[in-house]
Amino acid sequence: MGVPYFDQVNYVANVSANQGAFEFASALTFTINGLKNFPHVDKDALLYASGWWFQADKQTRKIQRDVSKLCTGGKLIFPNEHFLIDLSKCHALIQVVWASGTFFHYTDPSQENKTTMLVGLSIKCSRRLAKKMWRKSHGYYEIGKEARYQIRDSNKISSQFEELGDVDAFGS
Repeated sequence: MGVPYFDQVNYVANVSANQGAFEFASALTFTINGLKNFPHVDKDALLYASGWWFQADKQTRKIQRDVSKLCTGGKLIFPNEHFLIDLSKCHALIQVVWASGTFFHYTDPSQENKTTMLVGLSIKCSRRLAKKMWRKSHGYYEIGKEARYQIRDSNKISSQFEELGDVDAFGS
């Protein structure tokens, strides 16, 4: 497909066919402030979708391990499979991987408190991104110095973060 893996530093246009079944894309989305997700089936271009959840201390941005300070609510629910994970009881990093395009799911709203917030990270590759990567690799985009486009070189992004120095994931 030509979409970089999440841990891939450099863009590689041609990935071997046997790797495709295990690939994850480099799209990472943070959700905070009353985390919730409406019922849906993922429409990713890849075979698997992945999500990470954790409760974070609002000041330190580290995983909240004190169970007396955890948020309430925030259940990840797969209703057709009669399966849920109660994120309000988790004081560690939770990762869930499921077949994209298969499982109907949603996340109930979380209720943050004064010290803790529930953080959700979605790792996926939309069909739109996959199409743009295909078009880029087949010369459909003319990219000049002043060009503005949505797909950025991961090396450029890495160098920009290095220039910023030590910043946390939330940009504070």
